[in-house]
Amino acid sequence: VFVTARAGARATIVERLRGGSPAREVAVSCALELDERADLTYAVVQNVAAGAKIAARRSSAVGAGARVAWSVALLGGASSTDEVISTHTAPGASSETGALFFPVGRENVQLTTEVRHDVPSTTSQTVVRSIAAGRGRGRYFGNIRIAPHAHGSEAALRDYTLLIGKDARIDAIPALEIAANDVK
Repeated sequence: VFVTARAGARATIVERLRGGSPAREVAVSCALELDERADLTYAVVQNVAAGAKIAARRSSAVGAGARVAWSVALLGGASSTDEVISTHTAPGASSETGALFFPVGRENVQLTTEVRHDVPSTTSQTVVRSIAAGRGRGRYFGNIRIAPHAHGSEAALRDYTLLIGKDARIDAIPALEIAANDVK
């Protein structure tokens, strides 16, 4: 999927992955390009059979005064690997990432979020919630990168995890790469 949101455009896109066949392998690629003052919400609802294997990479390039909002729900599937990357390319760009994943039984989920503040005066907020039950396994990698010249950038990263049962496991690995000194 490739989407270009022109200057001042507004849109909401919903991507649904669902299916009943347990032997599916699915690869997803999504690239969003937002021109100045564009506002784009991209929602992902993955609800697939227990045996499905999903690999997804979603990215956005966010222009001046533009806003991208990612909402990602990863439910079901034997194995799910998902990346959500937002790159701020002009001052005033902002991104919001909200994600939920819920591995149960023997399901395995790996989620990576990354926000790249490549220019000054940009904002981002990332909130991830995860629940594991049974022998469900999850791993979350969250990264915020602020370039040396990206002064005035503001970023937040929060992760909430709930384990149900002694065999459930979720590893959370947050990372901050901050090369500018006037940031929040």
